[in-house]
Amino acid sequence: MIKIIIIDDHPVVLFNLQLVLQAQQAFEVVGTYATGHSLLEVADLNHVDVALLDINLPDMDGFEICRQIRLEKDIPI
Repeated sequence: MIKIIIIDDHPVVLFNLQLVLQAQQAFEVVGTYATGHSLLEVADLNHVDVALLDINLPDMDGFEICRQIRLEKDIPI
């Protein structure tokens, strides 16, 4: 099963993506985050295979979050 985290500041987008992905047997959403800081503070990236990332977030842009994620683990984004 592919483990995914989702980072988006729109609750409806988070909810819909999670529903669509969990409807597929091959995906498990292991975390949803509304800000880059919340992701970087609490996410354990050792158990993640893929990150779905919004570029426009209120606290930092998606490119900075991508750089931070890549410092911890080289996962597809």
